[in-house]
Amino acid sequence: MQCAAWGTSGSYRSRVTTCARSSSIPVLLLAGLALSQFLSDLLGEKYASAALVIRALTMTGLAFIMIHVGFEFHIDKTQLRKYGWDYVIAFTAATFPWVFVTLYFVLVMLTGVFIVIVNRLITGVPEKPAVSA
Repeated sequence: MQCAAWGTSGSYRSRVTTCARSSSIPVLLLAGLALSQFLSDLLGEKYASAALVIRALTMTGLAFIMIHVGFEFHIDKTQLRKYGWDYVIAFTAATFPWVFVTLYFVLVMLTGVFIVIVNRLITGVPEKPAVSA
């Protein structure tokens, strides 16, 4: 598989550096995933304090990435309609799985509860509390 940077202009050294960076990202992600599975066993009692440091470093790194993504983001105001359509596509891609999973759980997994909820919503009558003797 060839790196996408090979087809771009620029010096050979910059293309190799770009390919090395883009190839190292999945390797580092997989190494972090594998290490995270064994970290609690390796650190033992020190895991709680290490987890706090790891969370802080992770959030700092994530903030760094998001800030630099923001630096690269430029809006071409002549194509606002295209951005609106992109928003609709992104919204549906993010929302539909949640809607479908929720409907599955409500309609399939909790069928009896679903009927009770619908009846309460339609009639507007709350369930009567049980009278204890």
